[in-house]
Amino acid sequence: MKEDKRGKMMDIRIEKTRNSIINAFLELRSKKAIEKITIKELCEKAMINKSTFYAHFPDIYALSEYLEAQVTNDILKEIEHPEYLLSKPEEFHRQLIYAYLSHERLAQTLFSGSRAPSFLVCLENGLKEILFAQRPDLKDDVTVNVVLTYGVYGGFHAIQMRRSFGDDAVMDAVVSLNKKIAELLEQRQDCIRKSRAAAVVKAAGNCYNNSKKKPEIIGKSPAKGWEDNR
Repeated sequence: MKEDKRGKMMDIRIEKTRNSIINAFLELRSKKAIEKITIKELCEKAMINKSTFYAHFPDIYALSEYLEAQVTNDILKEIEHPEYLLSKPEEFHRQLIYAYLSHERLAQTLFSGSRAPSFLVCLENGLKEILFAQRPDLKDDVTVNVVLTYGVYGGFHAIQMRRSFGDDAVMDAVVSLNKKIAELLEQRQDCIRKSRAAAVVKAAGNCYNNSKKKPEIIGKSPAKGWEDNR
């Protein structure tokens, strides 16, 4: 019992130290670029020594990447129905945007400066993982991949650049546009399915016709005059 209690106390201490490191980093990160943050000043703010920091993270960038992955996963977890990505895209993108807005402040802190491009990369990769786990047949479909990239990058840039119109108005426009794109995608998928079905029917018809043909005699006919010379 004493060992279990001691182990729990140790775990709590480790967790508190880790939280102190994270909080100190976020406070510094909200004020300066990641390249300007030193381990020395972070340790001073968290009131720990360098060896304690290195026990948790190898460097500042590893700490940042850990938090970036965490906030991205938190956004994705708030999407109640990830399967709506293809079946109900307007609802899916609305959930995605609301999830982002609920974590926007932290996301903007972590993904600012040189880390800005990483956010949409992380988000798109997370969405692909969800989608292709459900529909592995779409993993190599160029149209699906382009539509997904367009929806993520185009949608979030539109929100950031056109917020003067109001979040709800811009979100409605983005959702409506993504719905139309998804409808075009579905039409394309339907054409592909029909084309494949037609090809199967045609192939089956060819096989049937070939089975009805009389077999041809292989070999040359007797030379002319053979019977006369016999």
